Amino acid sequence: MDNSPTLPAFRAIFLGFARHGKRVRDLPPAGSLTQRLTSSAWTITNLEALFETFVKLPHNTKPSERTIYWILVAFDTLSDHAKPKLRKVWEKLEERFGGGWGGRLEHFKRRIYDGRKINYSNQDSVRSHRSTVLQPPFHELLPAYGALLTLPAFRIKLSIVSNLSQPCSDAISGR
Repeated sequence: MDNSPTLPAFRAIFLGFARHGKRVRDLPPAGSLTQRLTSSAWTITNLEALFETFVKLPHNTKPSERTIYWILVAFDTLSDHAKPKLRKVWEKLEERFGGGWGGRLEHFKRRIYDGRKINYSNQDSVRSHRSTVLQPPFHELLPAYGALLTLPAFRIKLSIVSNLSQPCSDAISGR
């Protein structure tokens, strides 16, 4: 099992997609360069790119059920509840990480493969993770995520977070 901070960082970003994700039809129409640069990076295209990076993690990596859950919720939100898309994501996760998940993931799987709407087992979990998902401090995790930093939409935002947090890191280390 991988105990590096990579998995919590991925989980935090997938949770961000679940909370802030925008479906294509909800995005504002293309406008000026300023509008496009300030528009949301929480799109299905960026989620798919992040997911592809995630499934290419080393073979000893074993994500938690929470991480798998937030991946599925993010794809559910951004795909506008497209069951074929969710099935592909589920199958890729099972193939790569072995499956065998229970609880709310088993419930999620049943909903993906039958015709009923997916109801999350704990809607408040999105809000309750807000204060805990970024621990340890996210800026301390950034240097380890070369793969994440290569995603175009996140490159600017993550570098801003990293630069803003640098004075905090310097103060903590006594520099």
